[in-house]
Amino acid sequence: MDLKTHKKIIAAQRAEITECHIYTRLAERSKDQNNAEVLRRIGQE
Repeated sequence: MDLKTHKKIIAAQRAEITECHIYTRLAERSKDQNNAEVLRRIGQE
């Protein structure tokens, strides 16, 4: 694998991890349990 492809993969993985944390935190703050569950599921995908 060339360096350019490797960097793109690493960047995509970082973005995915960041999104997971964001959705998980939003779920924790949500007062509506249905919305919280949806946010948790999105974060796990």
